[in-house]
Amino acid sequence: MGVIAWYPNFLDVEASGFGAESWPISVAWCEHTGEIRRYLINPSSVPEWTHWDPAAEKLHGLDRERLARNGWSPADVTARIDDALRGGLAFSDAPDFDTTWLQRLYAAAGRPMPFRIESADDLLVGAIFHPGEALWQAQARLDRMKNELHTTCGGRHDAGYDVGFLVVLWRQAMGEPARMNHGIGPVPEITGTGSFLRREQ
Repeated sequence: MGVIAWYPNFLDVEASGFGAESWPISVAWCEHTGEIRRYLINPSSVPEWTHWDPAAEKLHGLDRERLARNGWSPADVTARIDDALRGGLAFSDAPDFDTTWLQRLYAAAGRPMPFRIESADDLLVGAIFHPGEALWQAQARLDRMKNELHTTCGGRHDAGYDVGFLVVLWRQAMGEPARMNHGIGPVPEITGTGSFLRREQ
């Protein structure tokens, strides 16, 4: 088995809540090399971003003070997403939600979102589909892969973690063994890409 040379741009967004007034607080994606980027988003420059759901905070573990202290502006984050995706296509396990939140992020940066988000499940099912079988059989196989991976690695609500989960599923779909440390595990407290503690560049 060889090394995978190309990965889809998997993407995930965490938000301030679950309803219509929620806004993005963290976004992560993987480069075509499989490297994962993760950014916190500072809401202080967007006056209308006031909605905050304590139940959502319990899931993602991020508070507003941390976002204000360590997050990046919508303009900074969208510029880095653009550089990675170059107007192409990203894949998410919740494309409708993530599209809505990213459209809000881009609106806060003063421009439209220049790429599309489609279903990661559809991509993965297509990758593992065998000629002659029904699509539901490939979907059932993907569901088993997910359940086994969840059992092995546990789970948490974190954008970088969720992208890493999709990266590992892609590796499995391509016939590679699942490496649990590939994008899954503790996110460093300090990173050069602004994951938690912003550094001036």
